[in-house]
Amino acid sequence: MMAPRTLCLAICLGILMAETVRVESAEPLPPPTAAQARPTPPPLVVAPVDPYAPLDIPETDVYYDFVANGILWPFEVYFRGGPTYDISIGPFDDVLNVGVAAETGVRSFWYNPDRSAAWTGHLGVDYSFNRGNQDVPIVIRRPLISVTTQLGQNLLVPAQTEYGIREFHRIYFRIGGGHQWYWRGDDIRYYVGVDAGARVGHASAKLNPVRFEFLPGTTVRGQPSEDFEIQPGDQAIPLDEARATDIARGLYLGADVGCLIPYGTFELAVGLRVEYGHDIIRLPGLFQLDDSLDQLKALLSLGIRY
Repeated sequence: MMAPRTLCLAICLGILMAETVRVESAEPLPPPTAAQARPTPPPLVVAPVDPYAPLDIPETDVYYDFVANGILWPFEVYFRGGPTYDISIGPFDDVLNVGVAAETGVRSFWYNPDRSAAWTGHLGVDYSFNRGNQDVPIVIRRPLISVTTQLGQNLLVPAQTEYGIREFHRIYFRIGGGHQWYWRGDDIRYYVGVDAGARVGHASAKLNPVRFEFLPGTTVRGQPSEDFEIQPGDQAIPLDEARATDIARGLYLGADVGCLIPYGTFELAVGLRVEYGHDIIRLPGLFQLDDSLDQLKALLSLGIRY
């Protein structure tokens, strides 16, 4: 009699052989129909992000006023340069030639929600330089004149000396504000803007002695100087520093137009600027107290806006 374990093993082996014969004799399954096949998913398309589109931030968000209106950003670092023209009329302005001007600074922007306009704030430094007609007297002083005679004698003689302006330098610190408007092109934005502000700084003029006249009836260190005349071969040198300085202060008004070119995470700002400035500068000894100076600048502007 067959053991129970052997009997169970024989039954399992018979079932396995029967399933193998049935599978080998079965017909292959037909391919799935089009309705049964899994559809191919459409390609993934990523829509480009418009950096100038209004931000979709709920107005109830605590940061809405700061982010959506651009209060925290952006800002621009700019550099400008070009000619400067003195357009006022007076003895001071008449001797100054066309000069050069350079400006650098930073300005911040407060955009409206759709970024079509922005208020601006400015901080910067200006420098202007003009050469002058140094042979036209415009400044009067009364320095001591060192006279060396042919015999080697040194005399100090008071005189009235007239100077011309050889070089005129100004450097300012400026603060101001303005407004800009924007419109879109294909890949870039265009802008036009106006701004105004105040500036204060330092003005310095290098002087050139043109002529002098000795003052009669005075003494210098006990030596009389009346009716003193320069003889051929004598050398006369003014002893004062040939320089005049003063605090420069004034107002300016400017207008600019240009474009913003996207570049990575920032924009390149390229534009043209016209600026009018009115300054008060009182150089010591200046003829007729001509203390006002009106300038017109034509500048090329380059900047990086973050």
